Amino acid sequence: MRPTGTDRAARRPQIRCDPRAPHPGPPRPHIYPRTPSSPEAGFAAATRFLFQEDEMTLFFAMPYDISATGFYFQDEKSFRQRIGKVRNAYGQPVEEFEIQFIDGEAIDCTFANAWGINQANIGQFMQAVDEWDEGQKLRFIIAVGECGYSFDPANVDPDDFDVDIYEEESMKALAERFVDEGLFGEIPGHLAHYIDYDAIARDLSVDYTETEIAGERLIFRCQ
Repeated sequence: MRPTGTDRAARRPQIRCDPRAPHPGPPRPHIYPRTPSSPEAGFAAATRFLFQEDEMTLFFAMPYDISATGFYFQDEKSFRQRIGKVRNAYGQPVEEFEIQFIDGEAIDCTFANAWGINQANIGQFMQAVDEWDEGQKLRFIIAVGECGYSFDPANVDPDDFDVDIYEEESMKALAERFVDEGLFGEIPGHLAHYIDYDAIARDLSVDYTETEIAGERLIFRCQ
């Protein structure tokens, strides 16, 4: 289903993803979550955590209550175990958290942005990260993040989204591909040199859109 009214960008917190460094190790300071301790102490703690389990995606649960201390987690079990134990400075339980993507593959960072991760859907997201292949993640990112389709985290199937995706560097390259595949009919050899690919590319840009996801150039069309 396509959304109406509300701006998608306003509904989902945006995470800064760096496609040039798909698995960079310790988190960069500009995405480091807020904690009551000093930034230096927090960065050191995250570094130790990452060196222990550097092959898994790392998240941080940051309390909206600024007097409480958040925690890192890498799987749903540890998240559920720890979230009920967090207390603020007055000993009261903390119930609401912002979920931050801290470290992992670049495509999963963009995937988290499109998913709109929060404490209610983080379990389904982590399951999708482990079970979906890269093509399915790309389809979801484009369908939800670019085309504006809605989804139900409890039973989403990326193959249900009707989106055309092409691994091409430019609209002109897509035009050349379509001509080679015969989408414009059979073209006699003596006329092939007169084809205006730039004009075809301009026409294609009405329905097709260029994007870059995790360092990969793609062209897509929403249905």
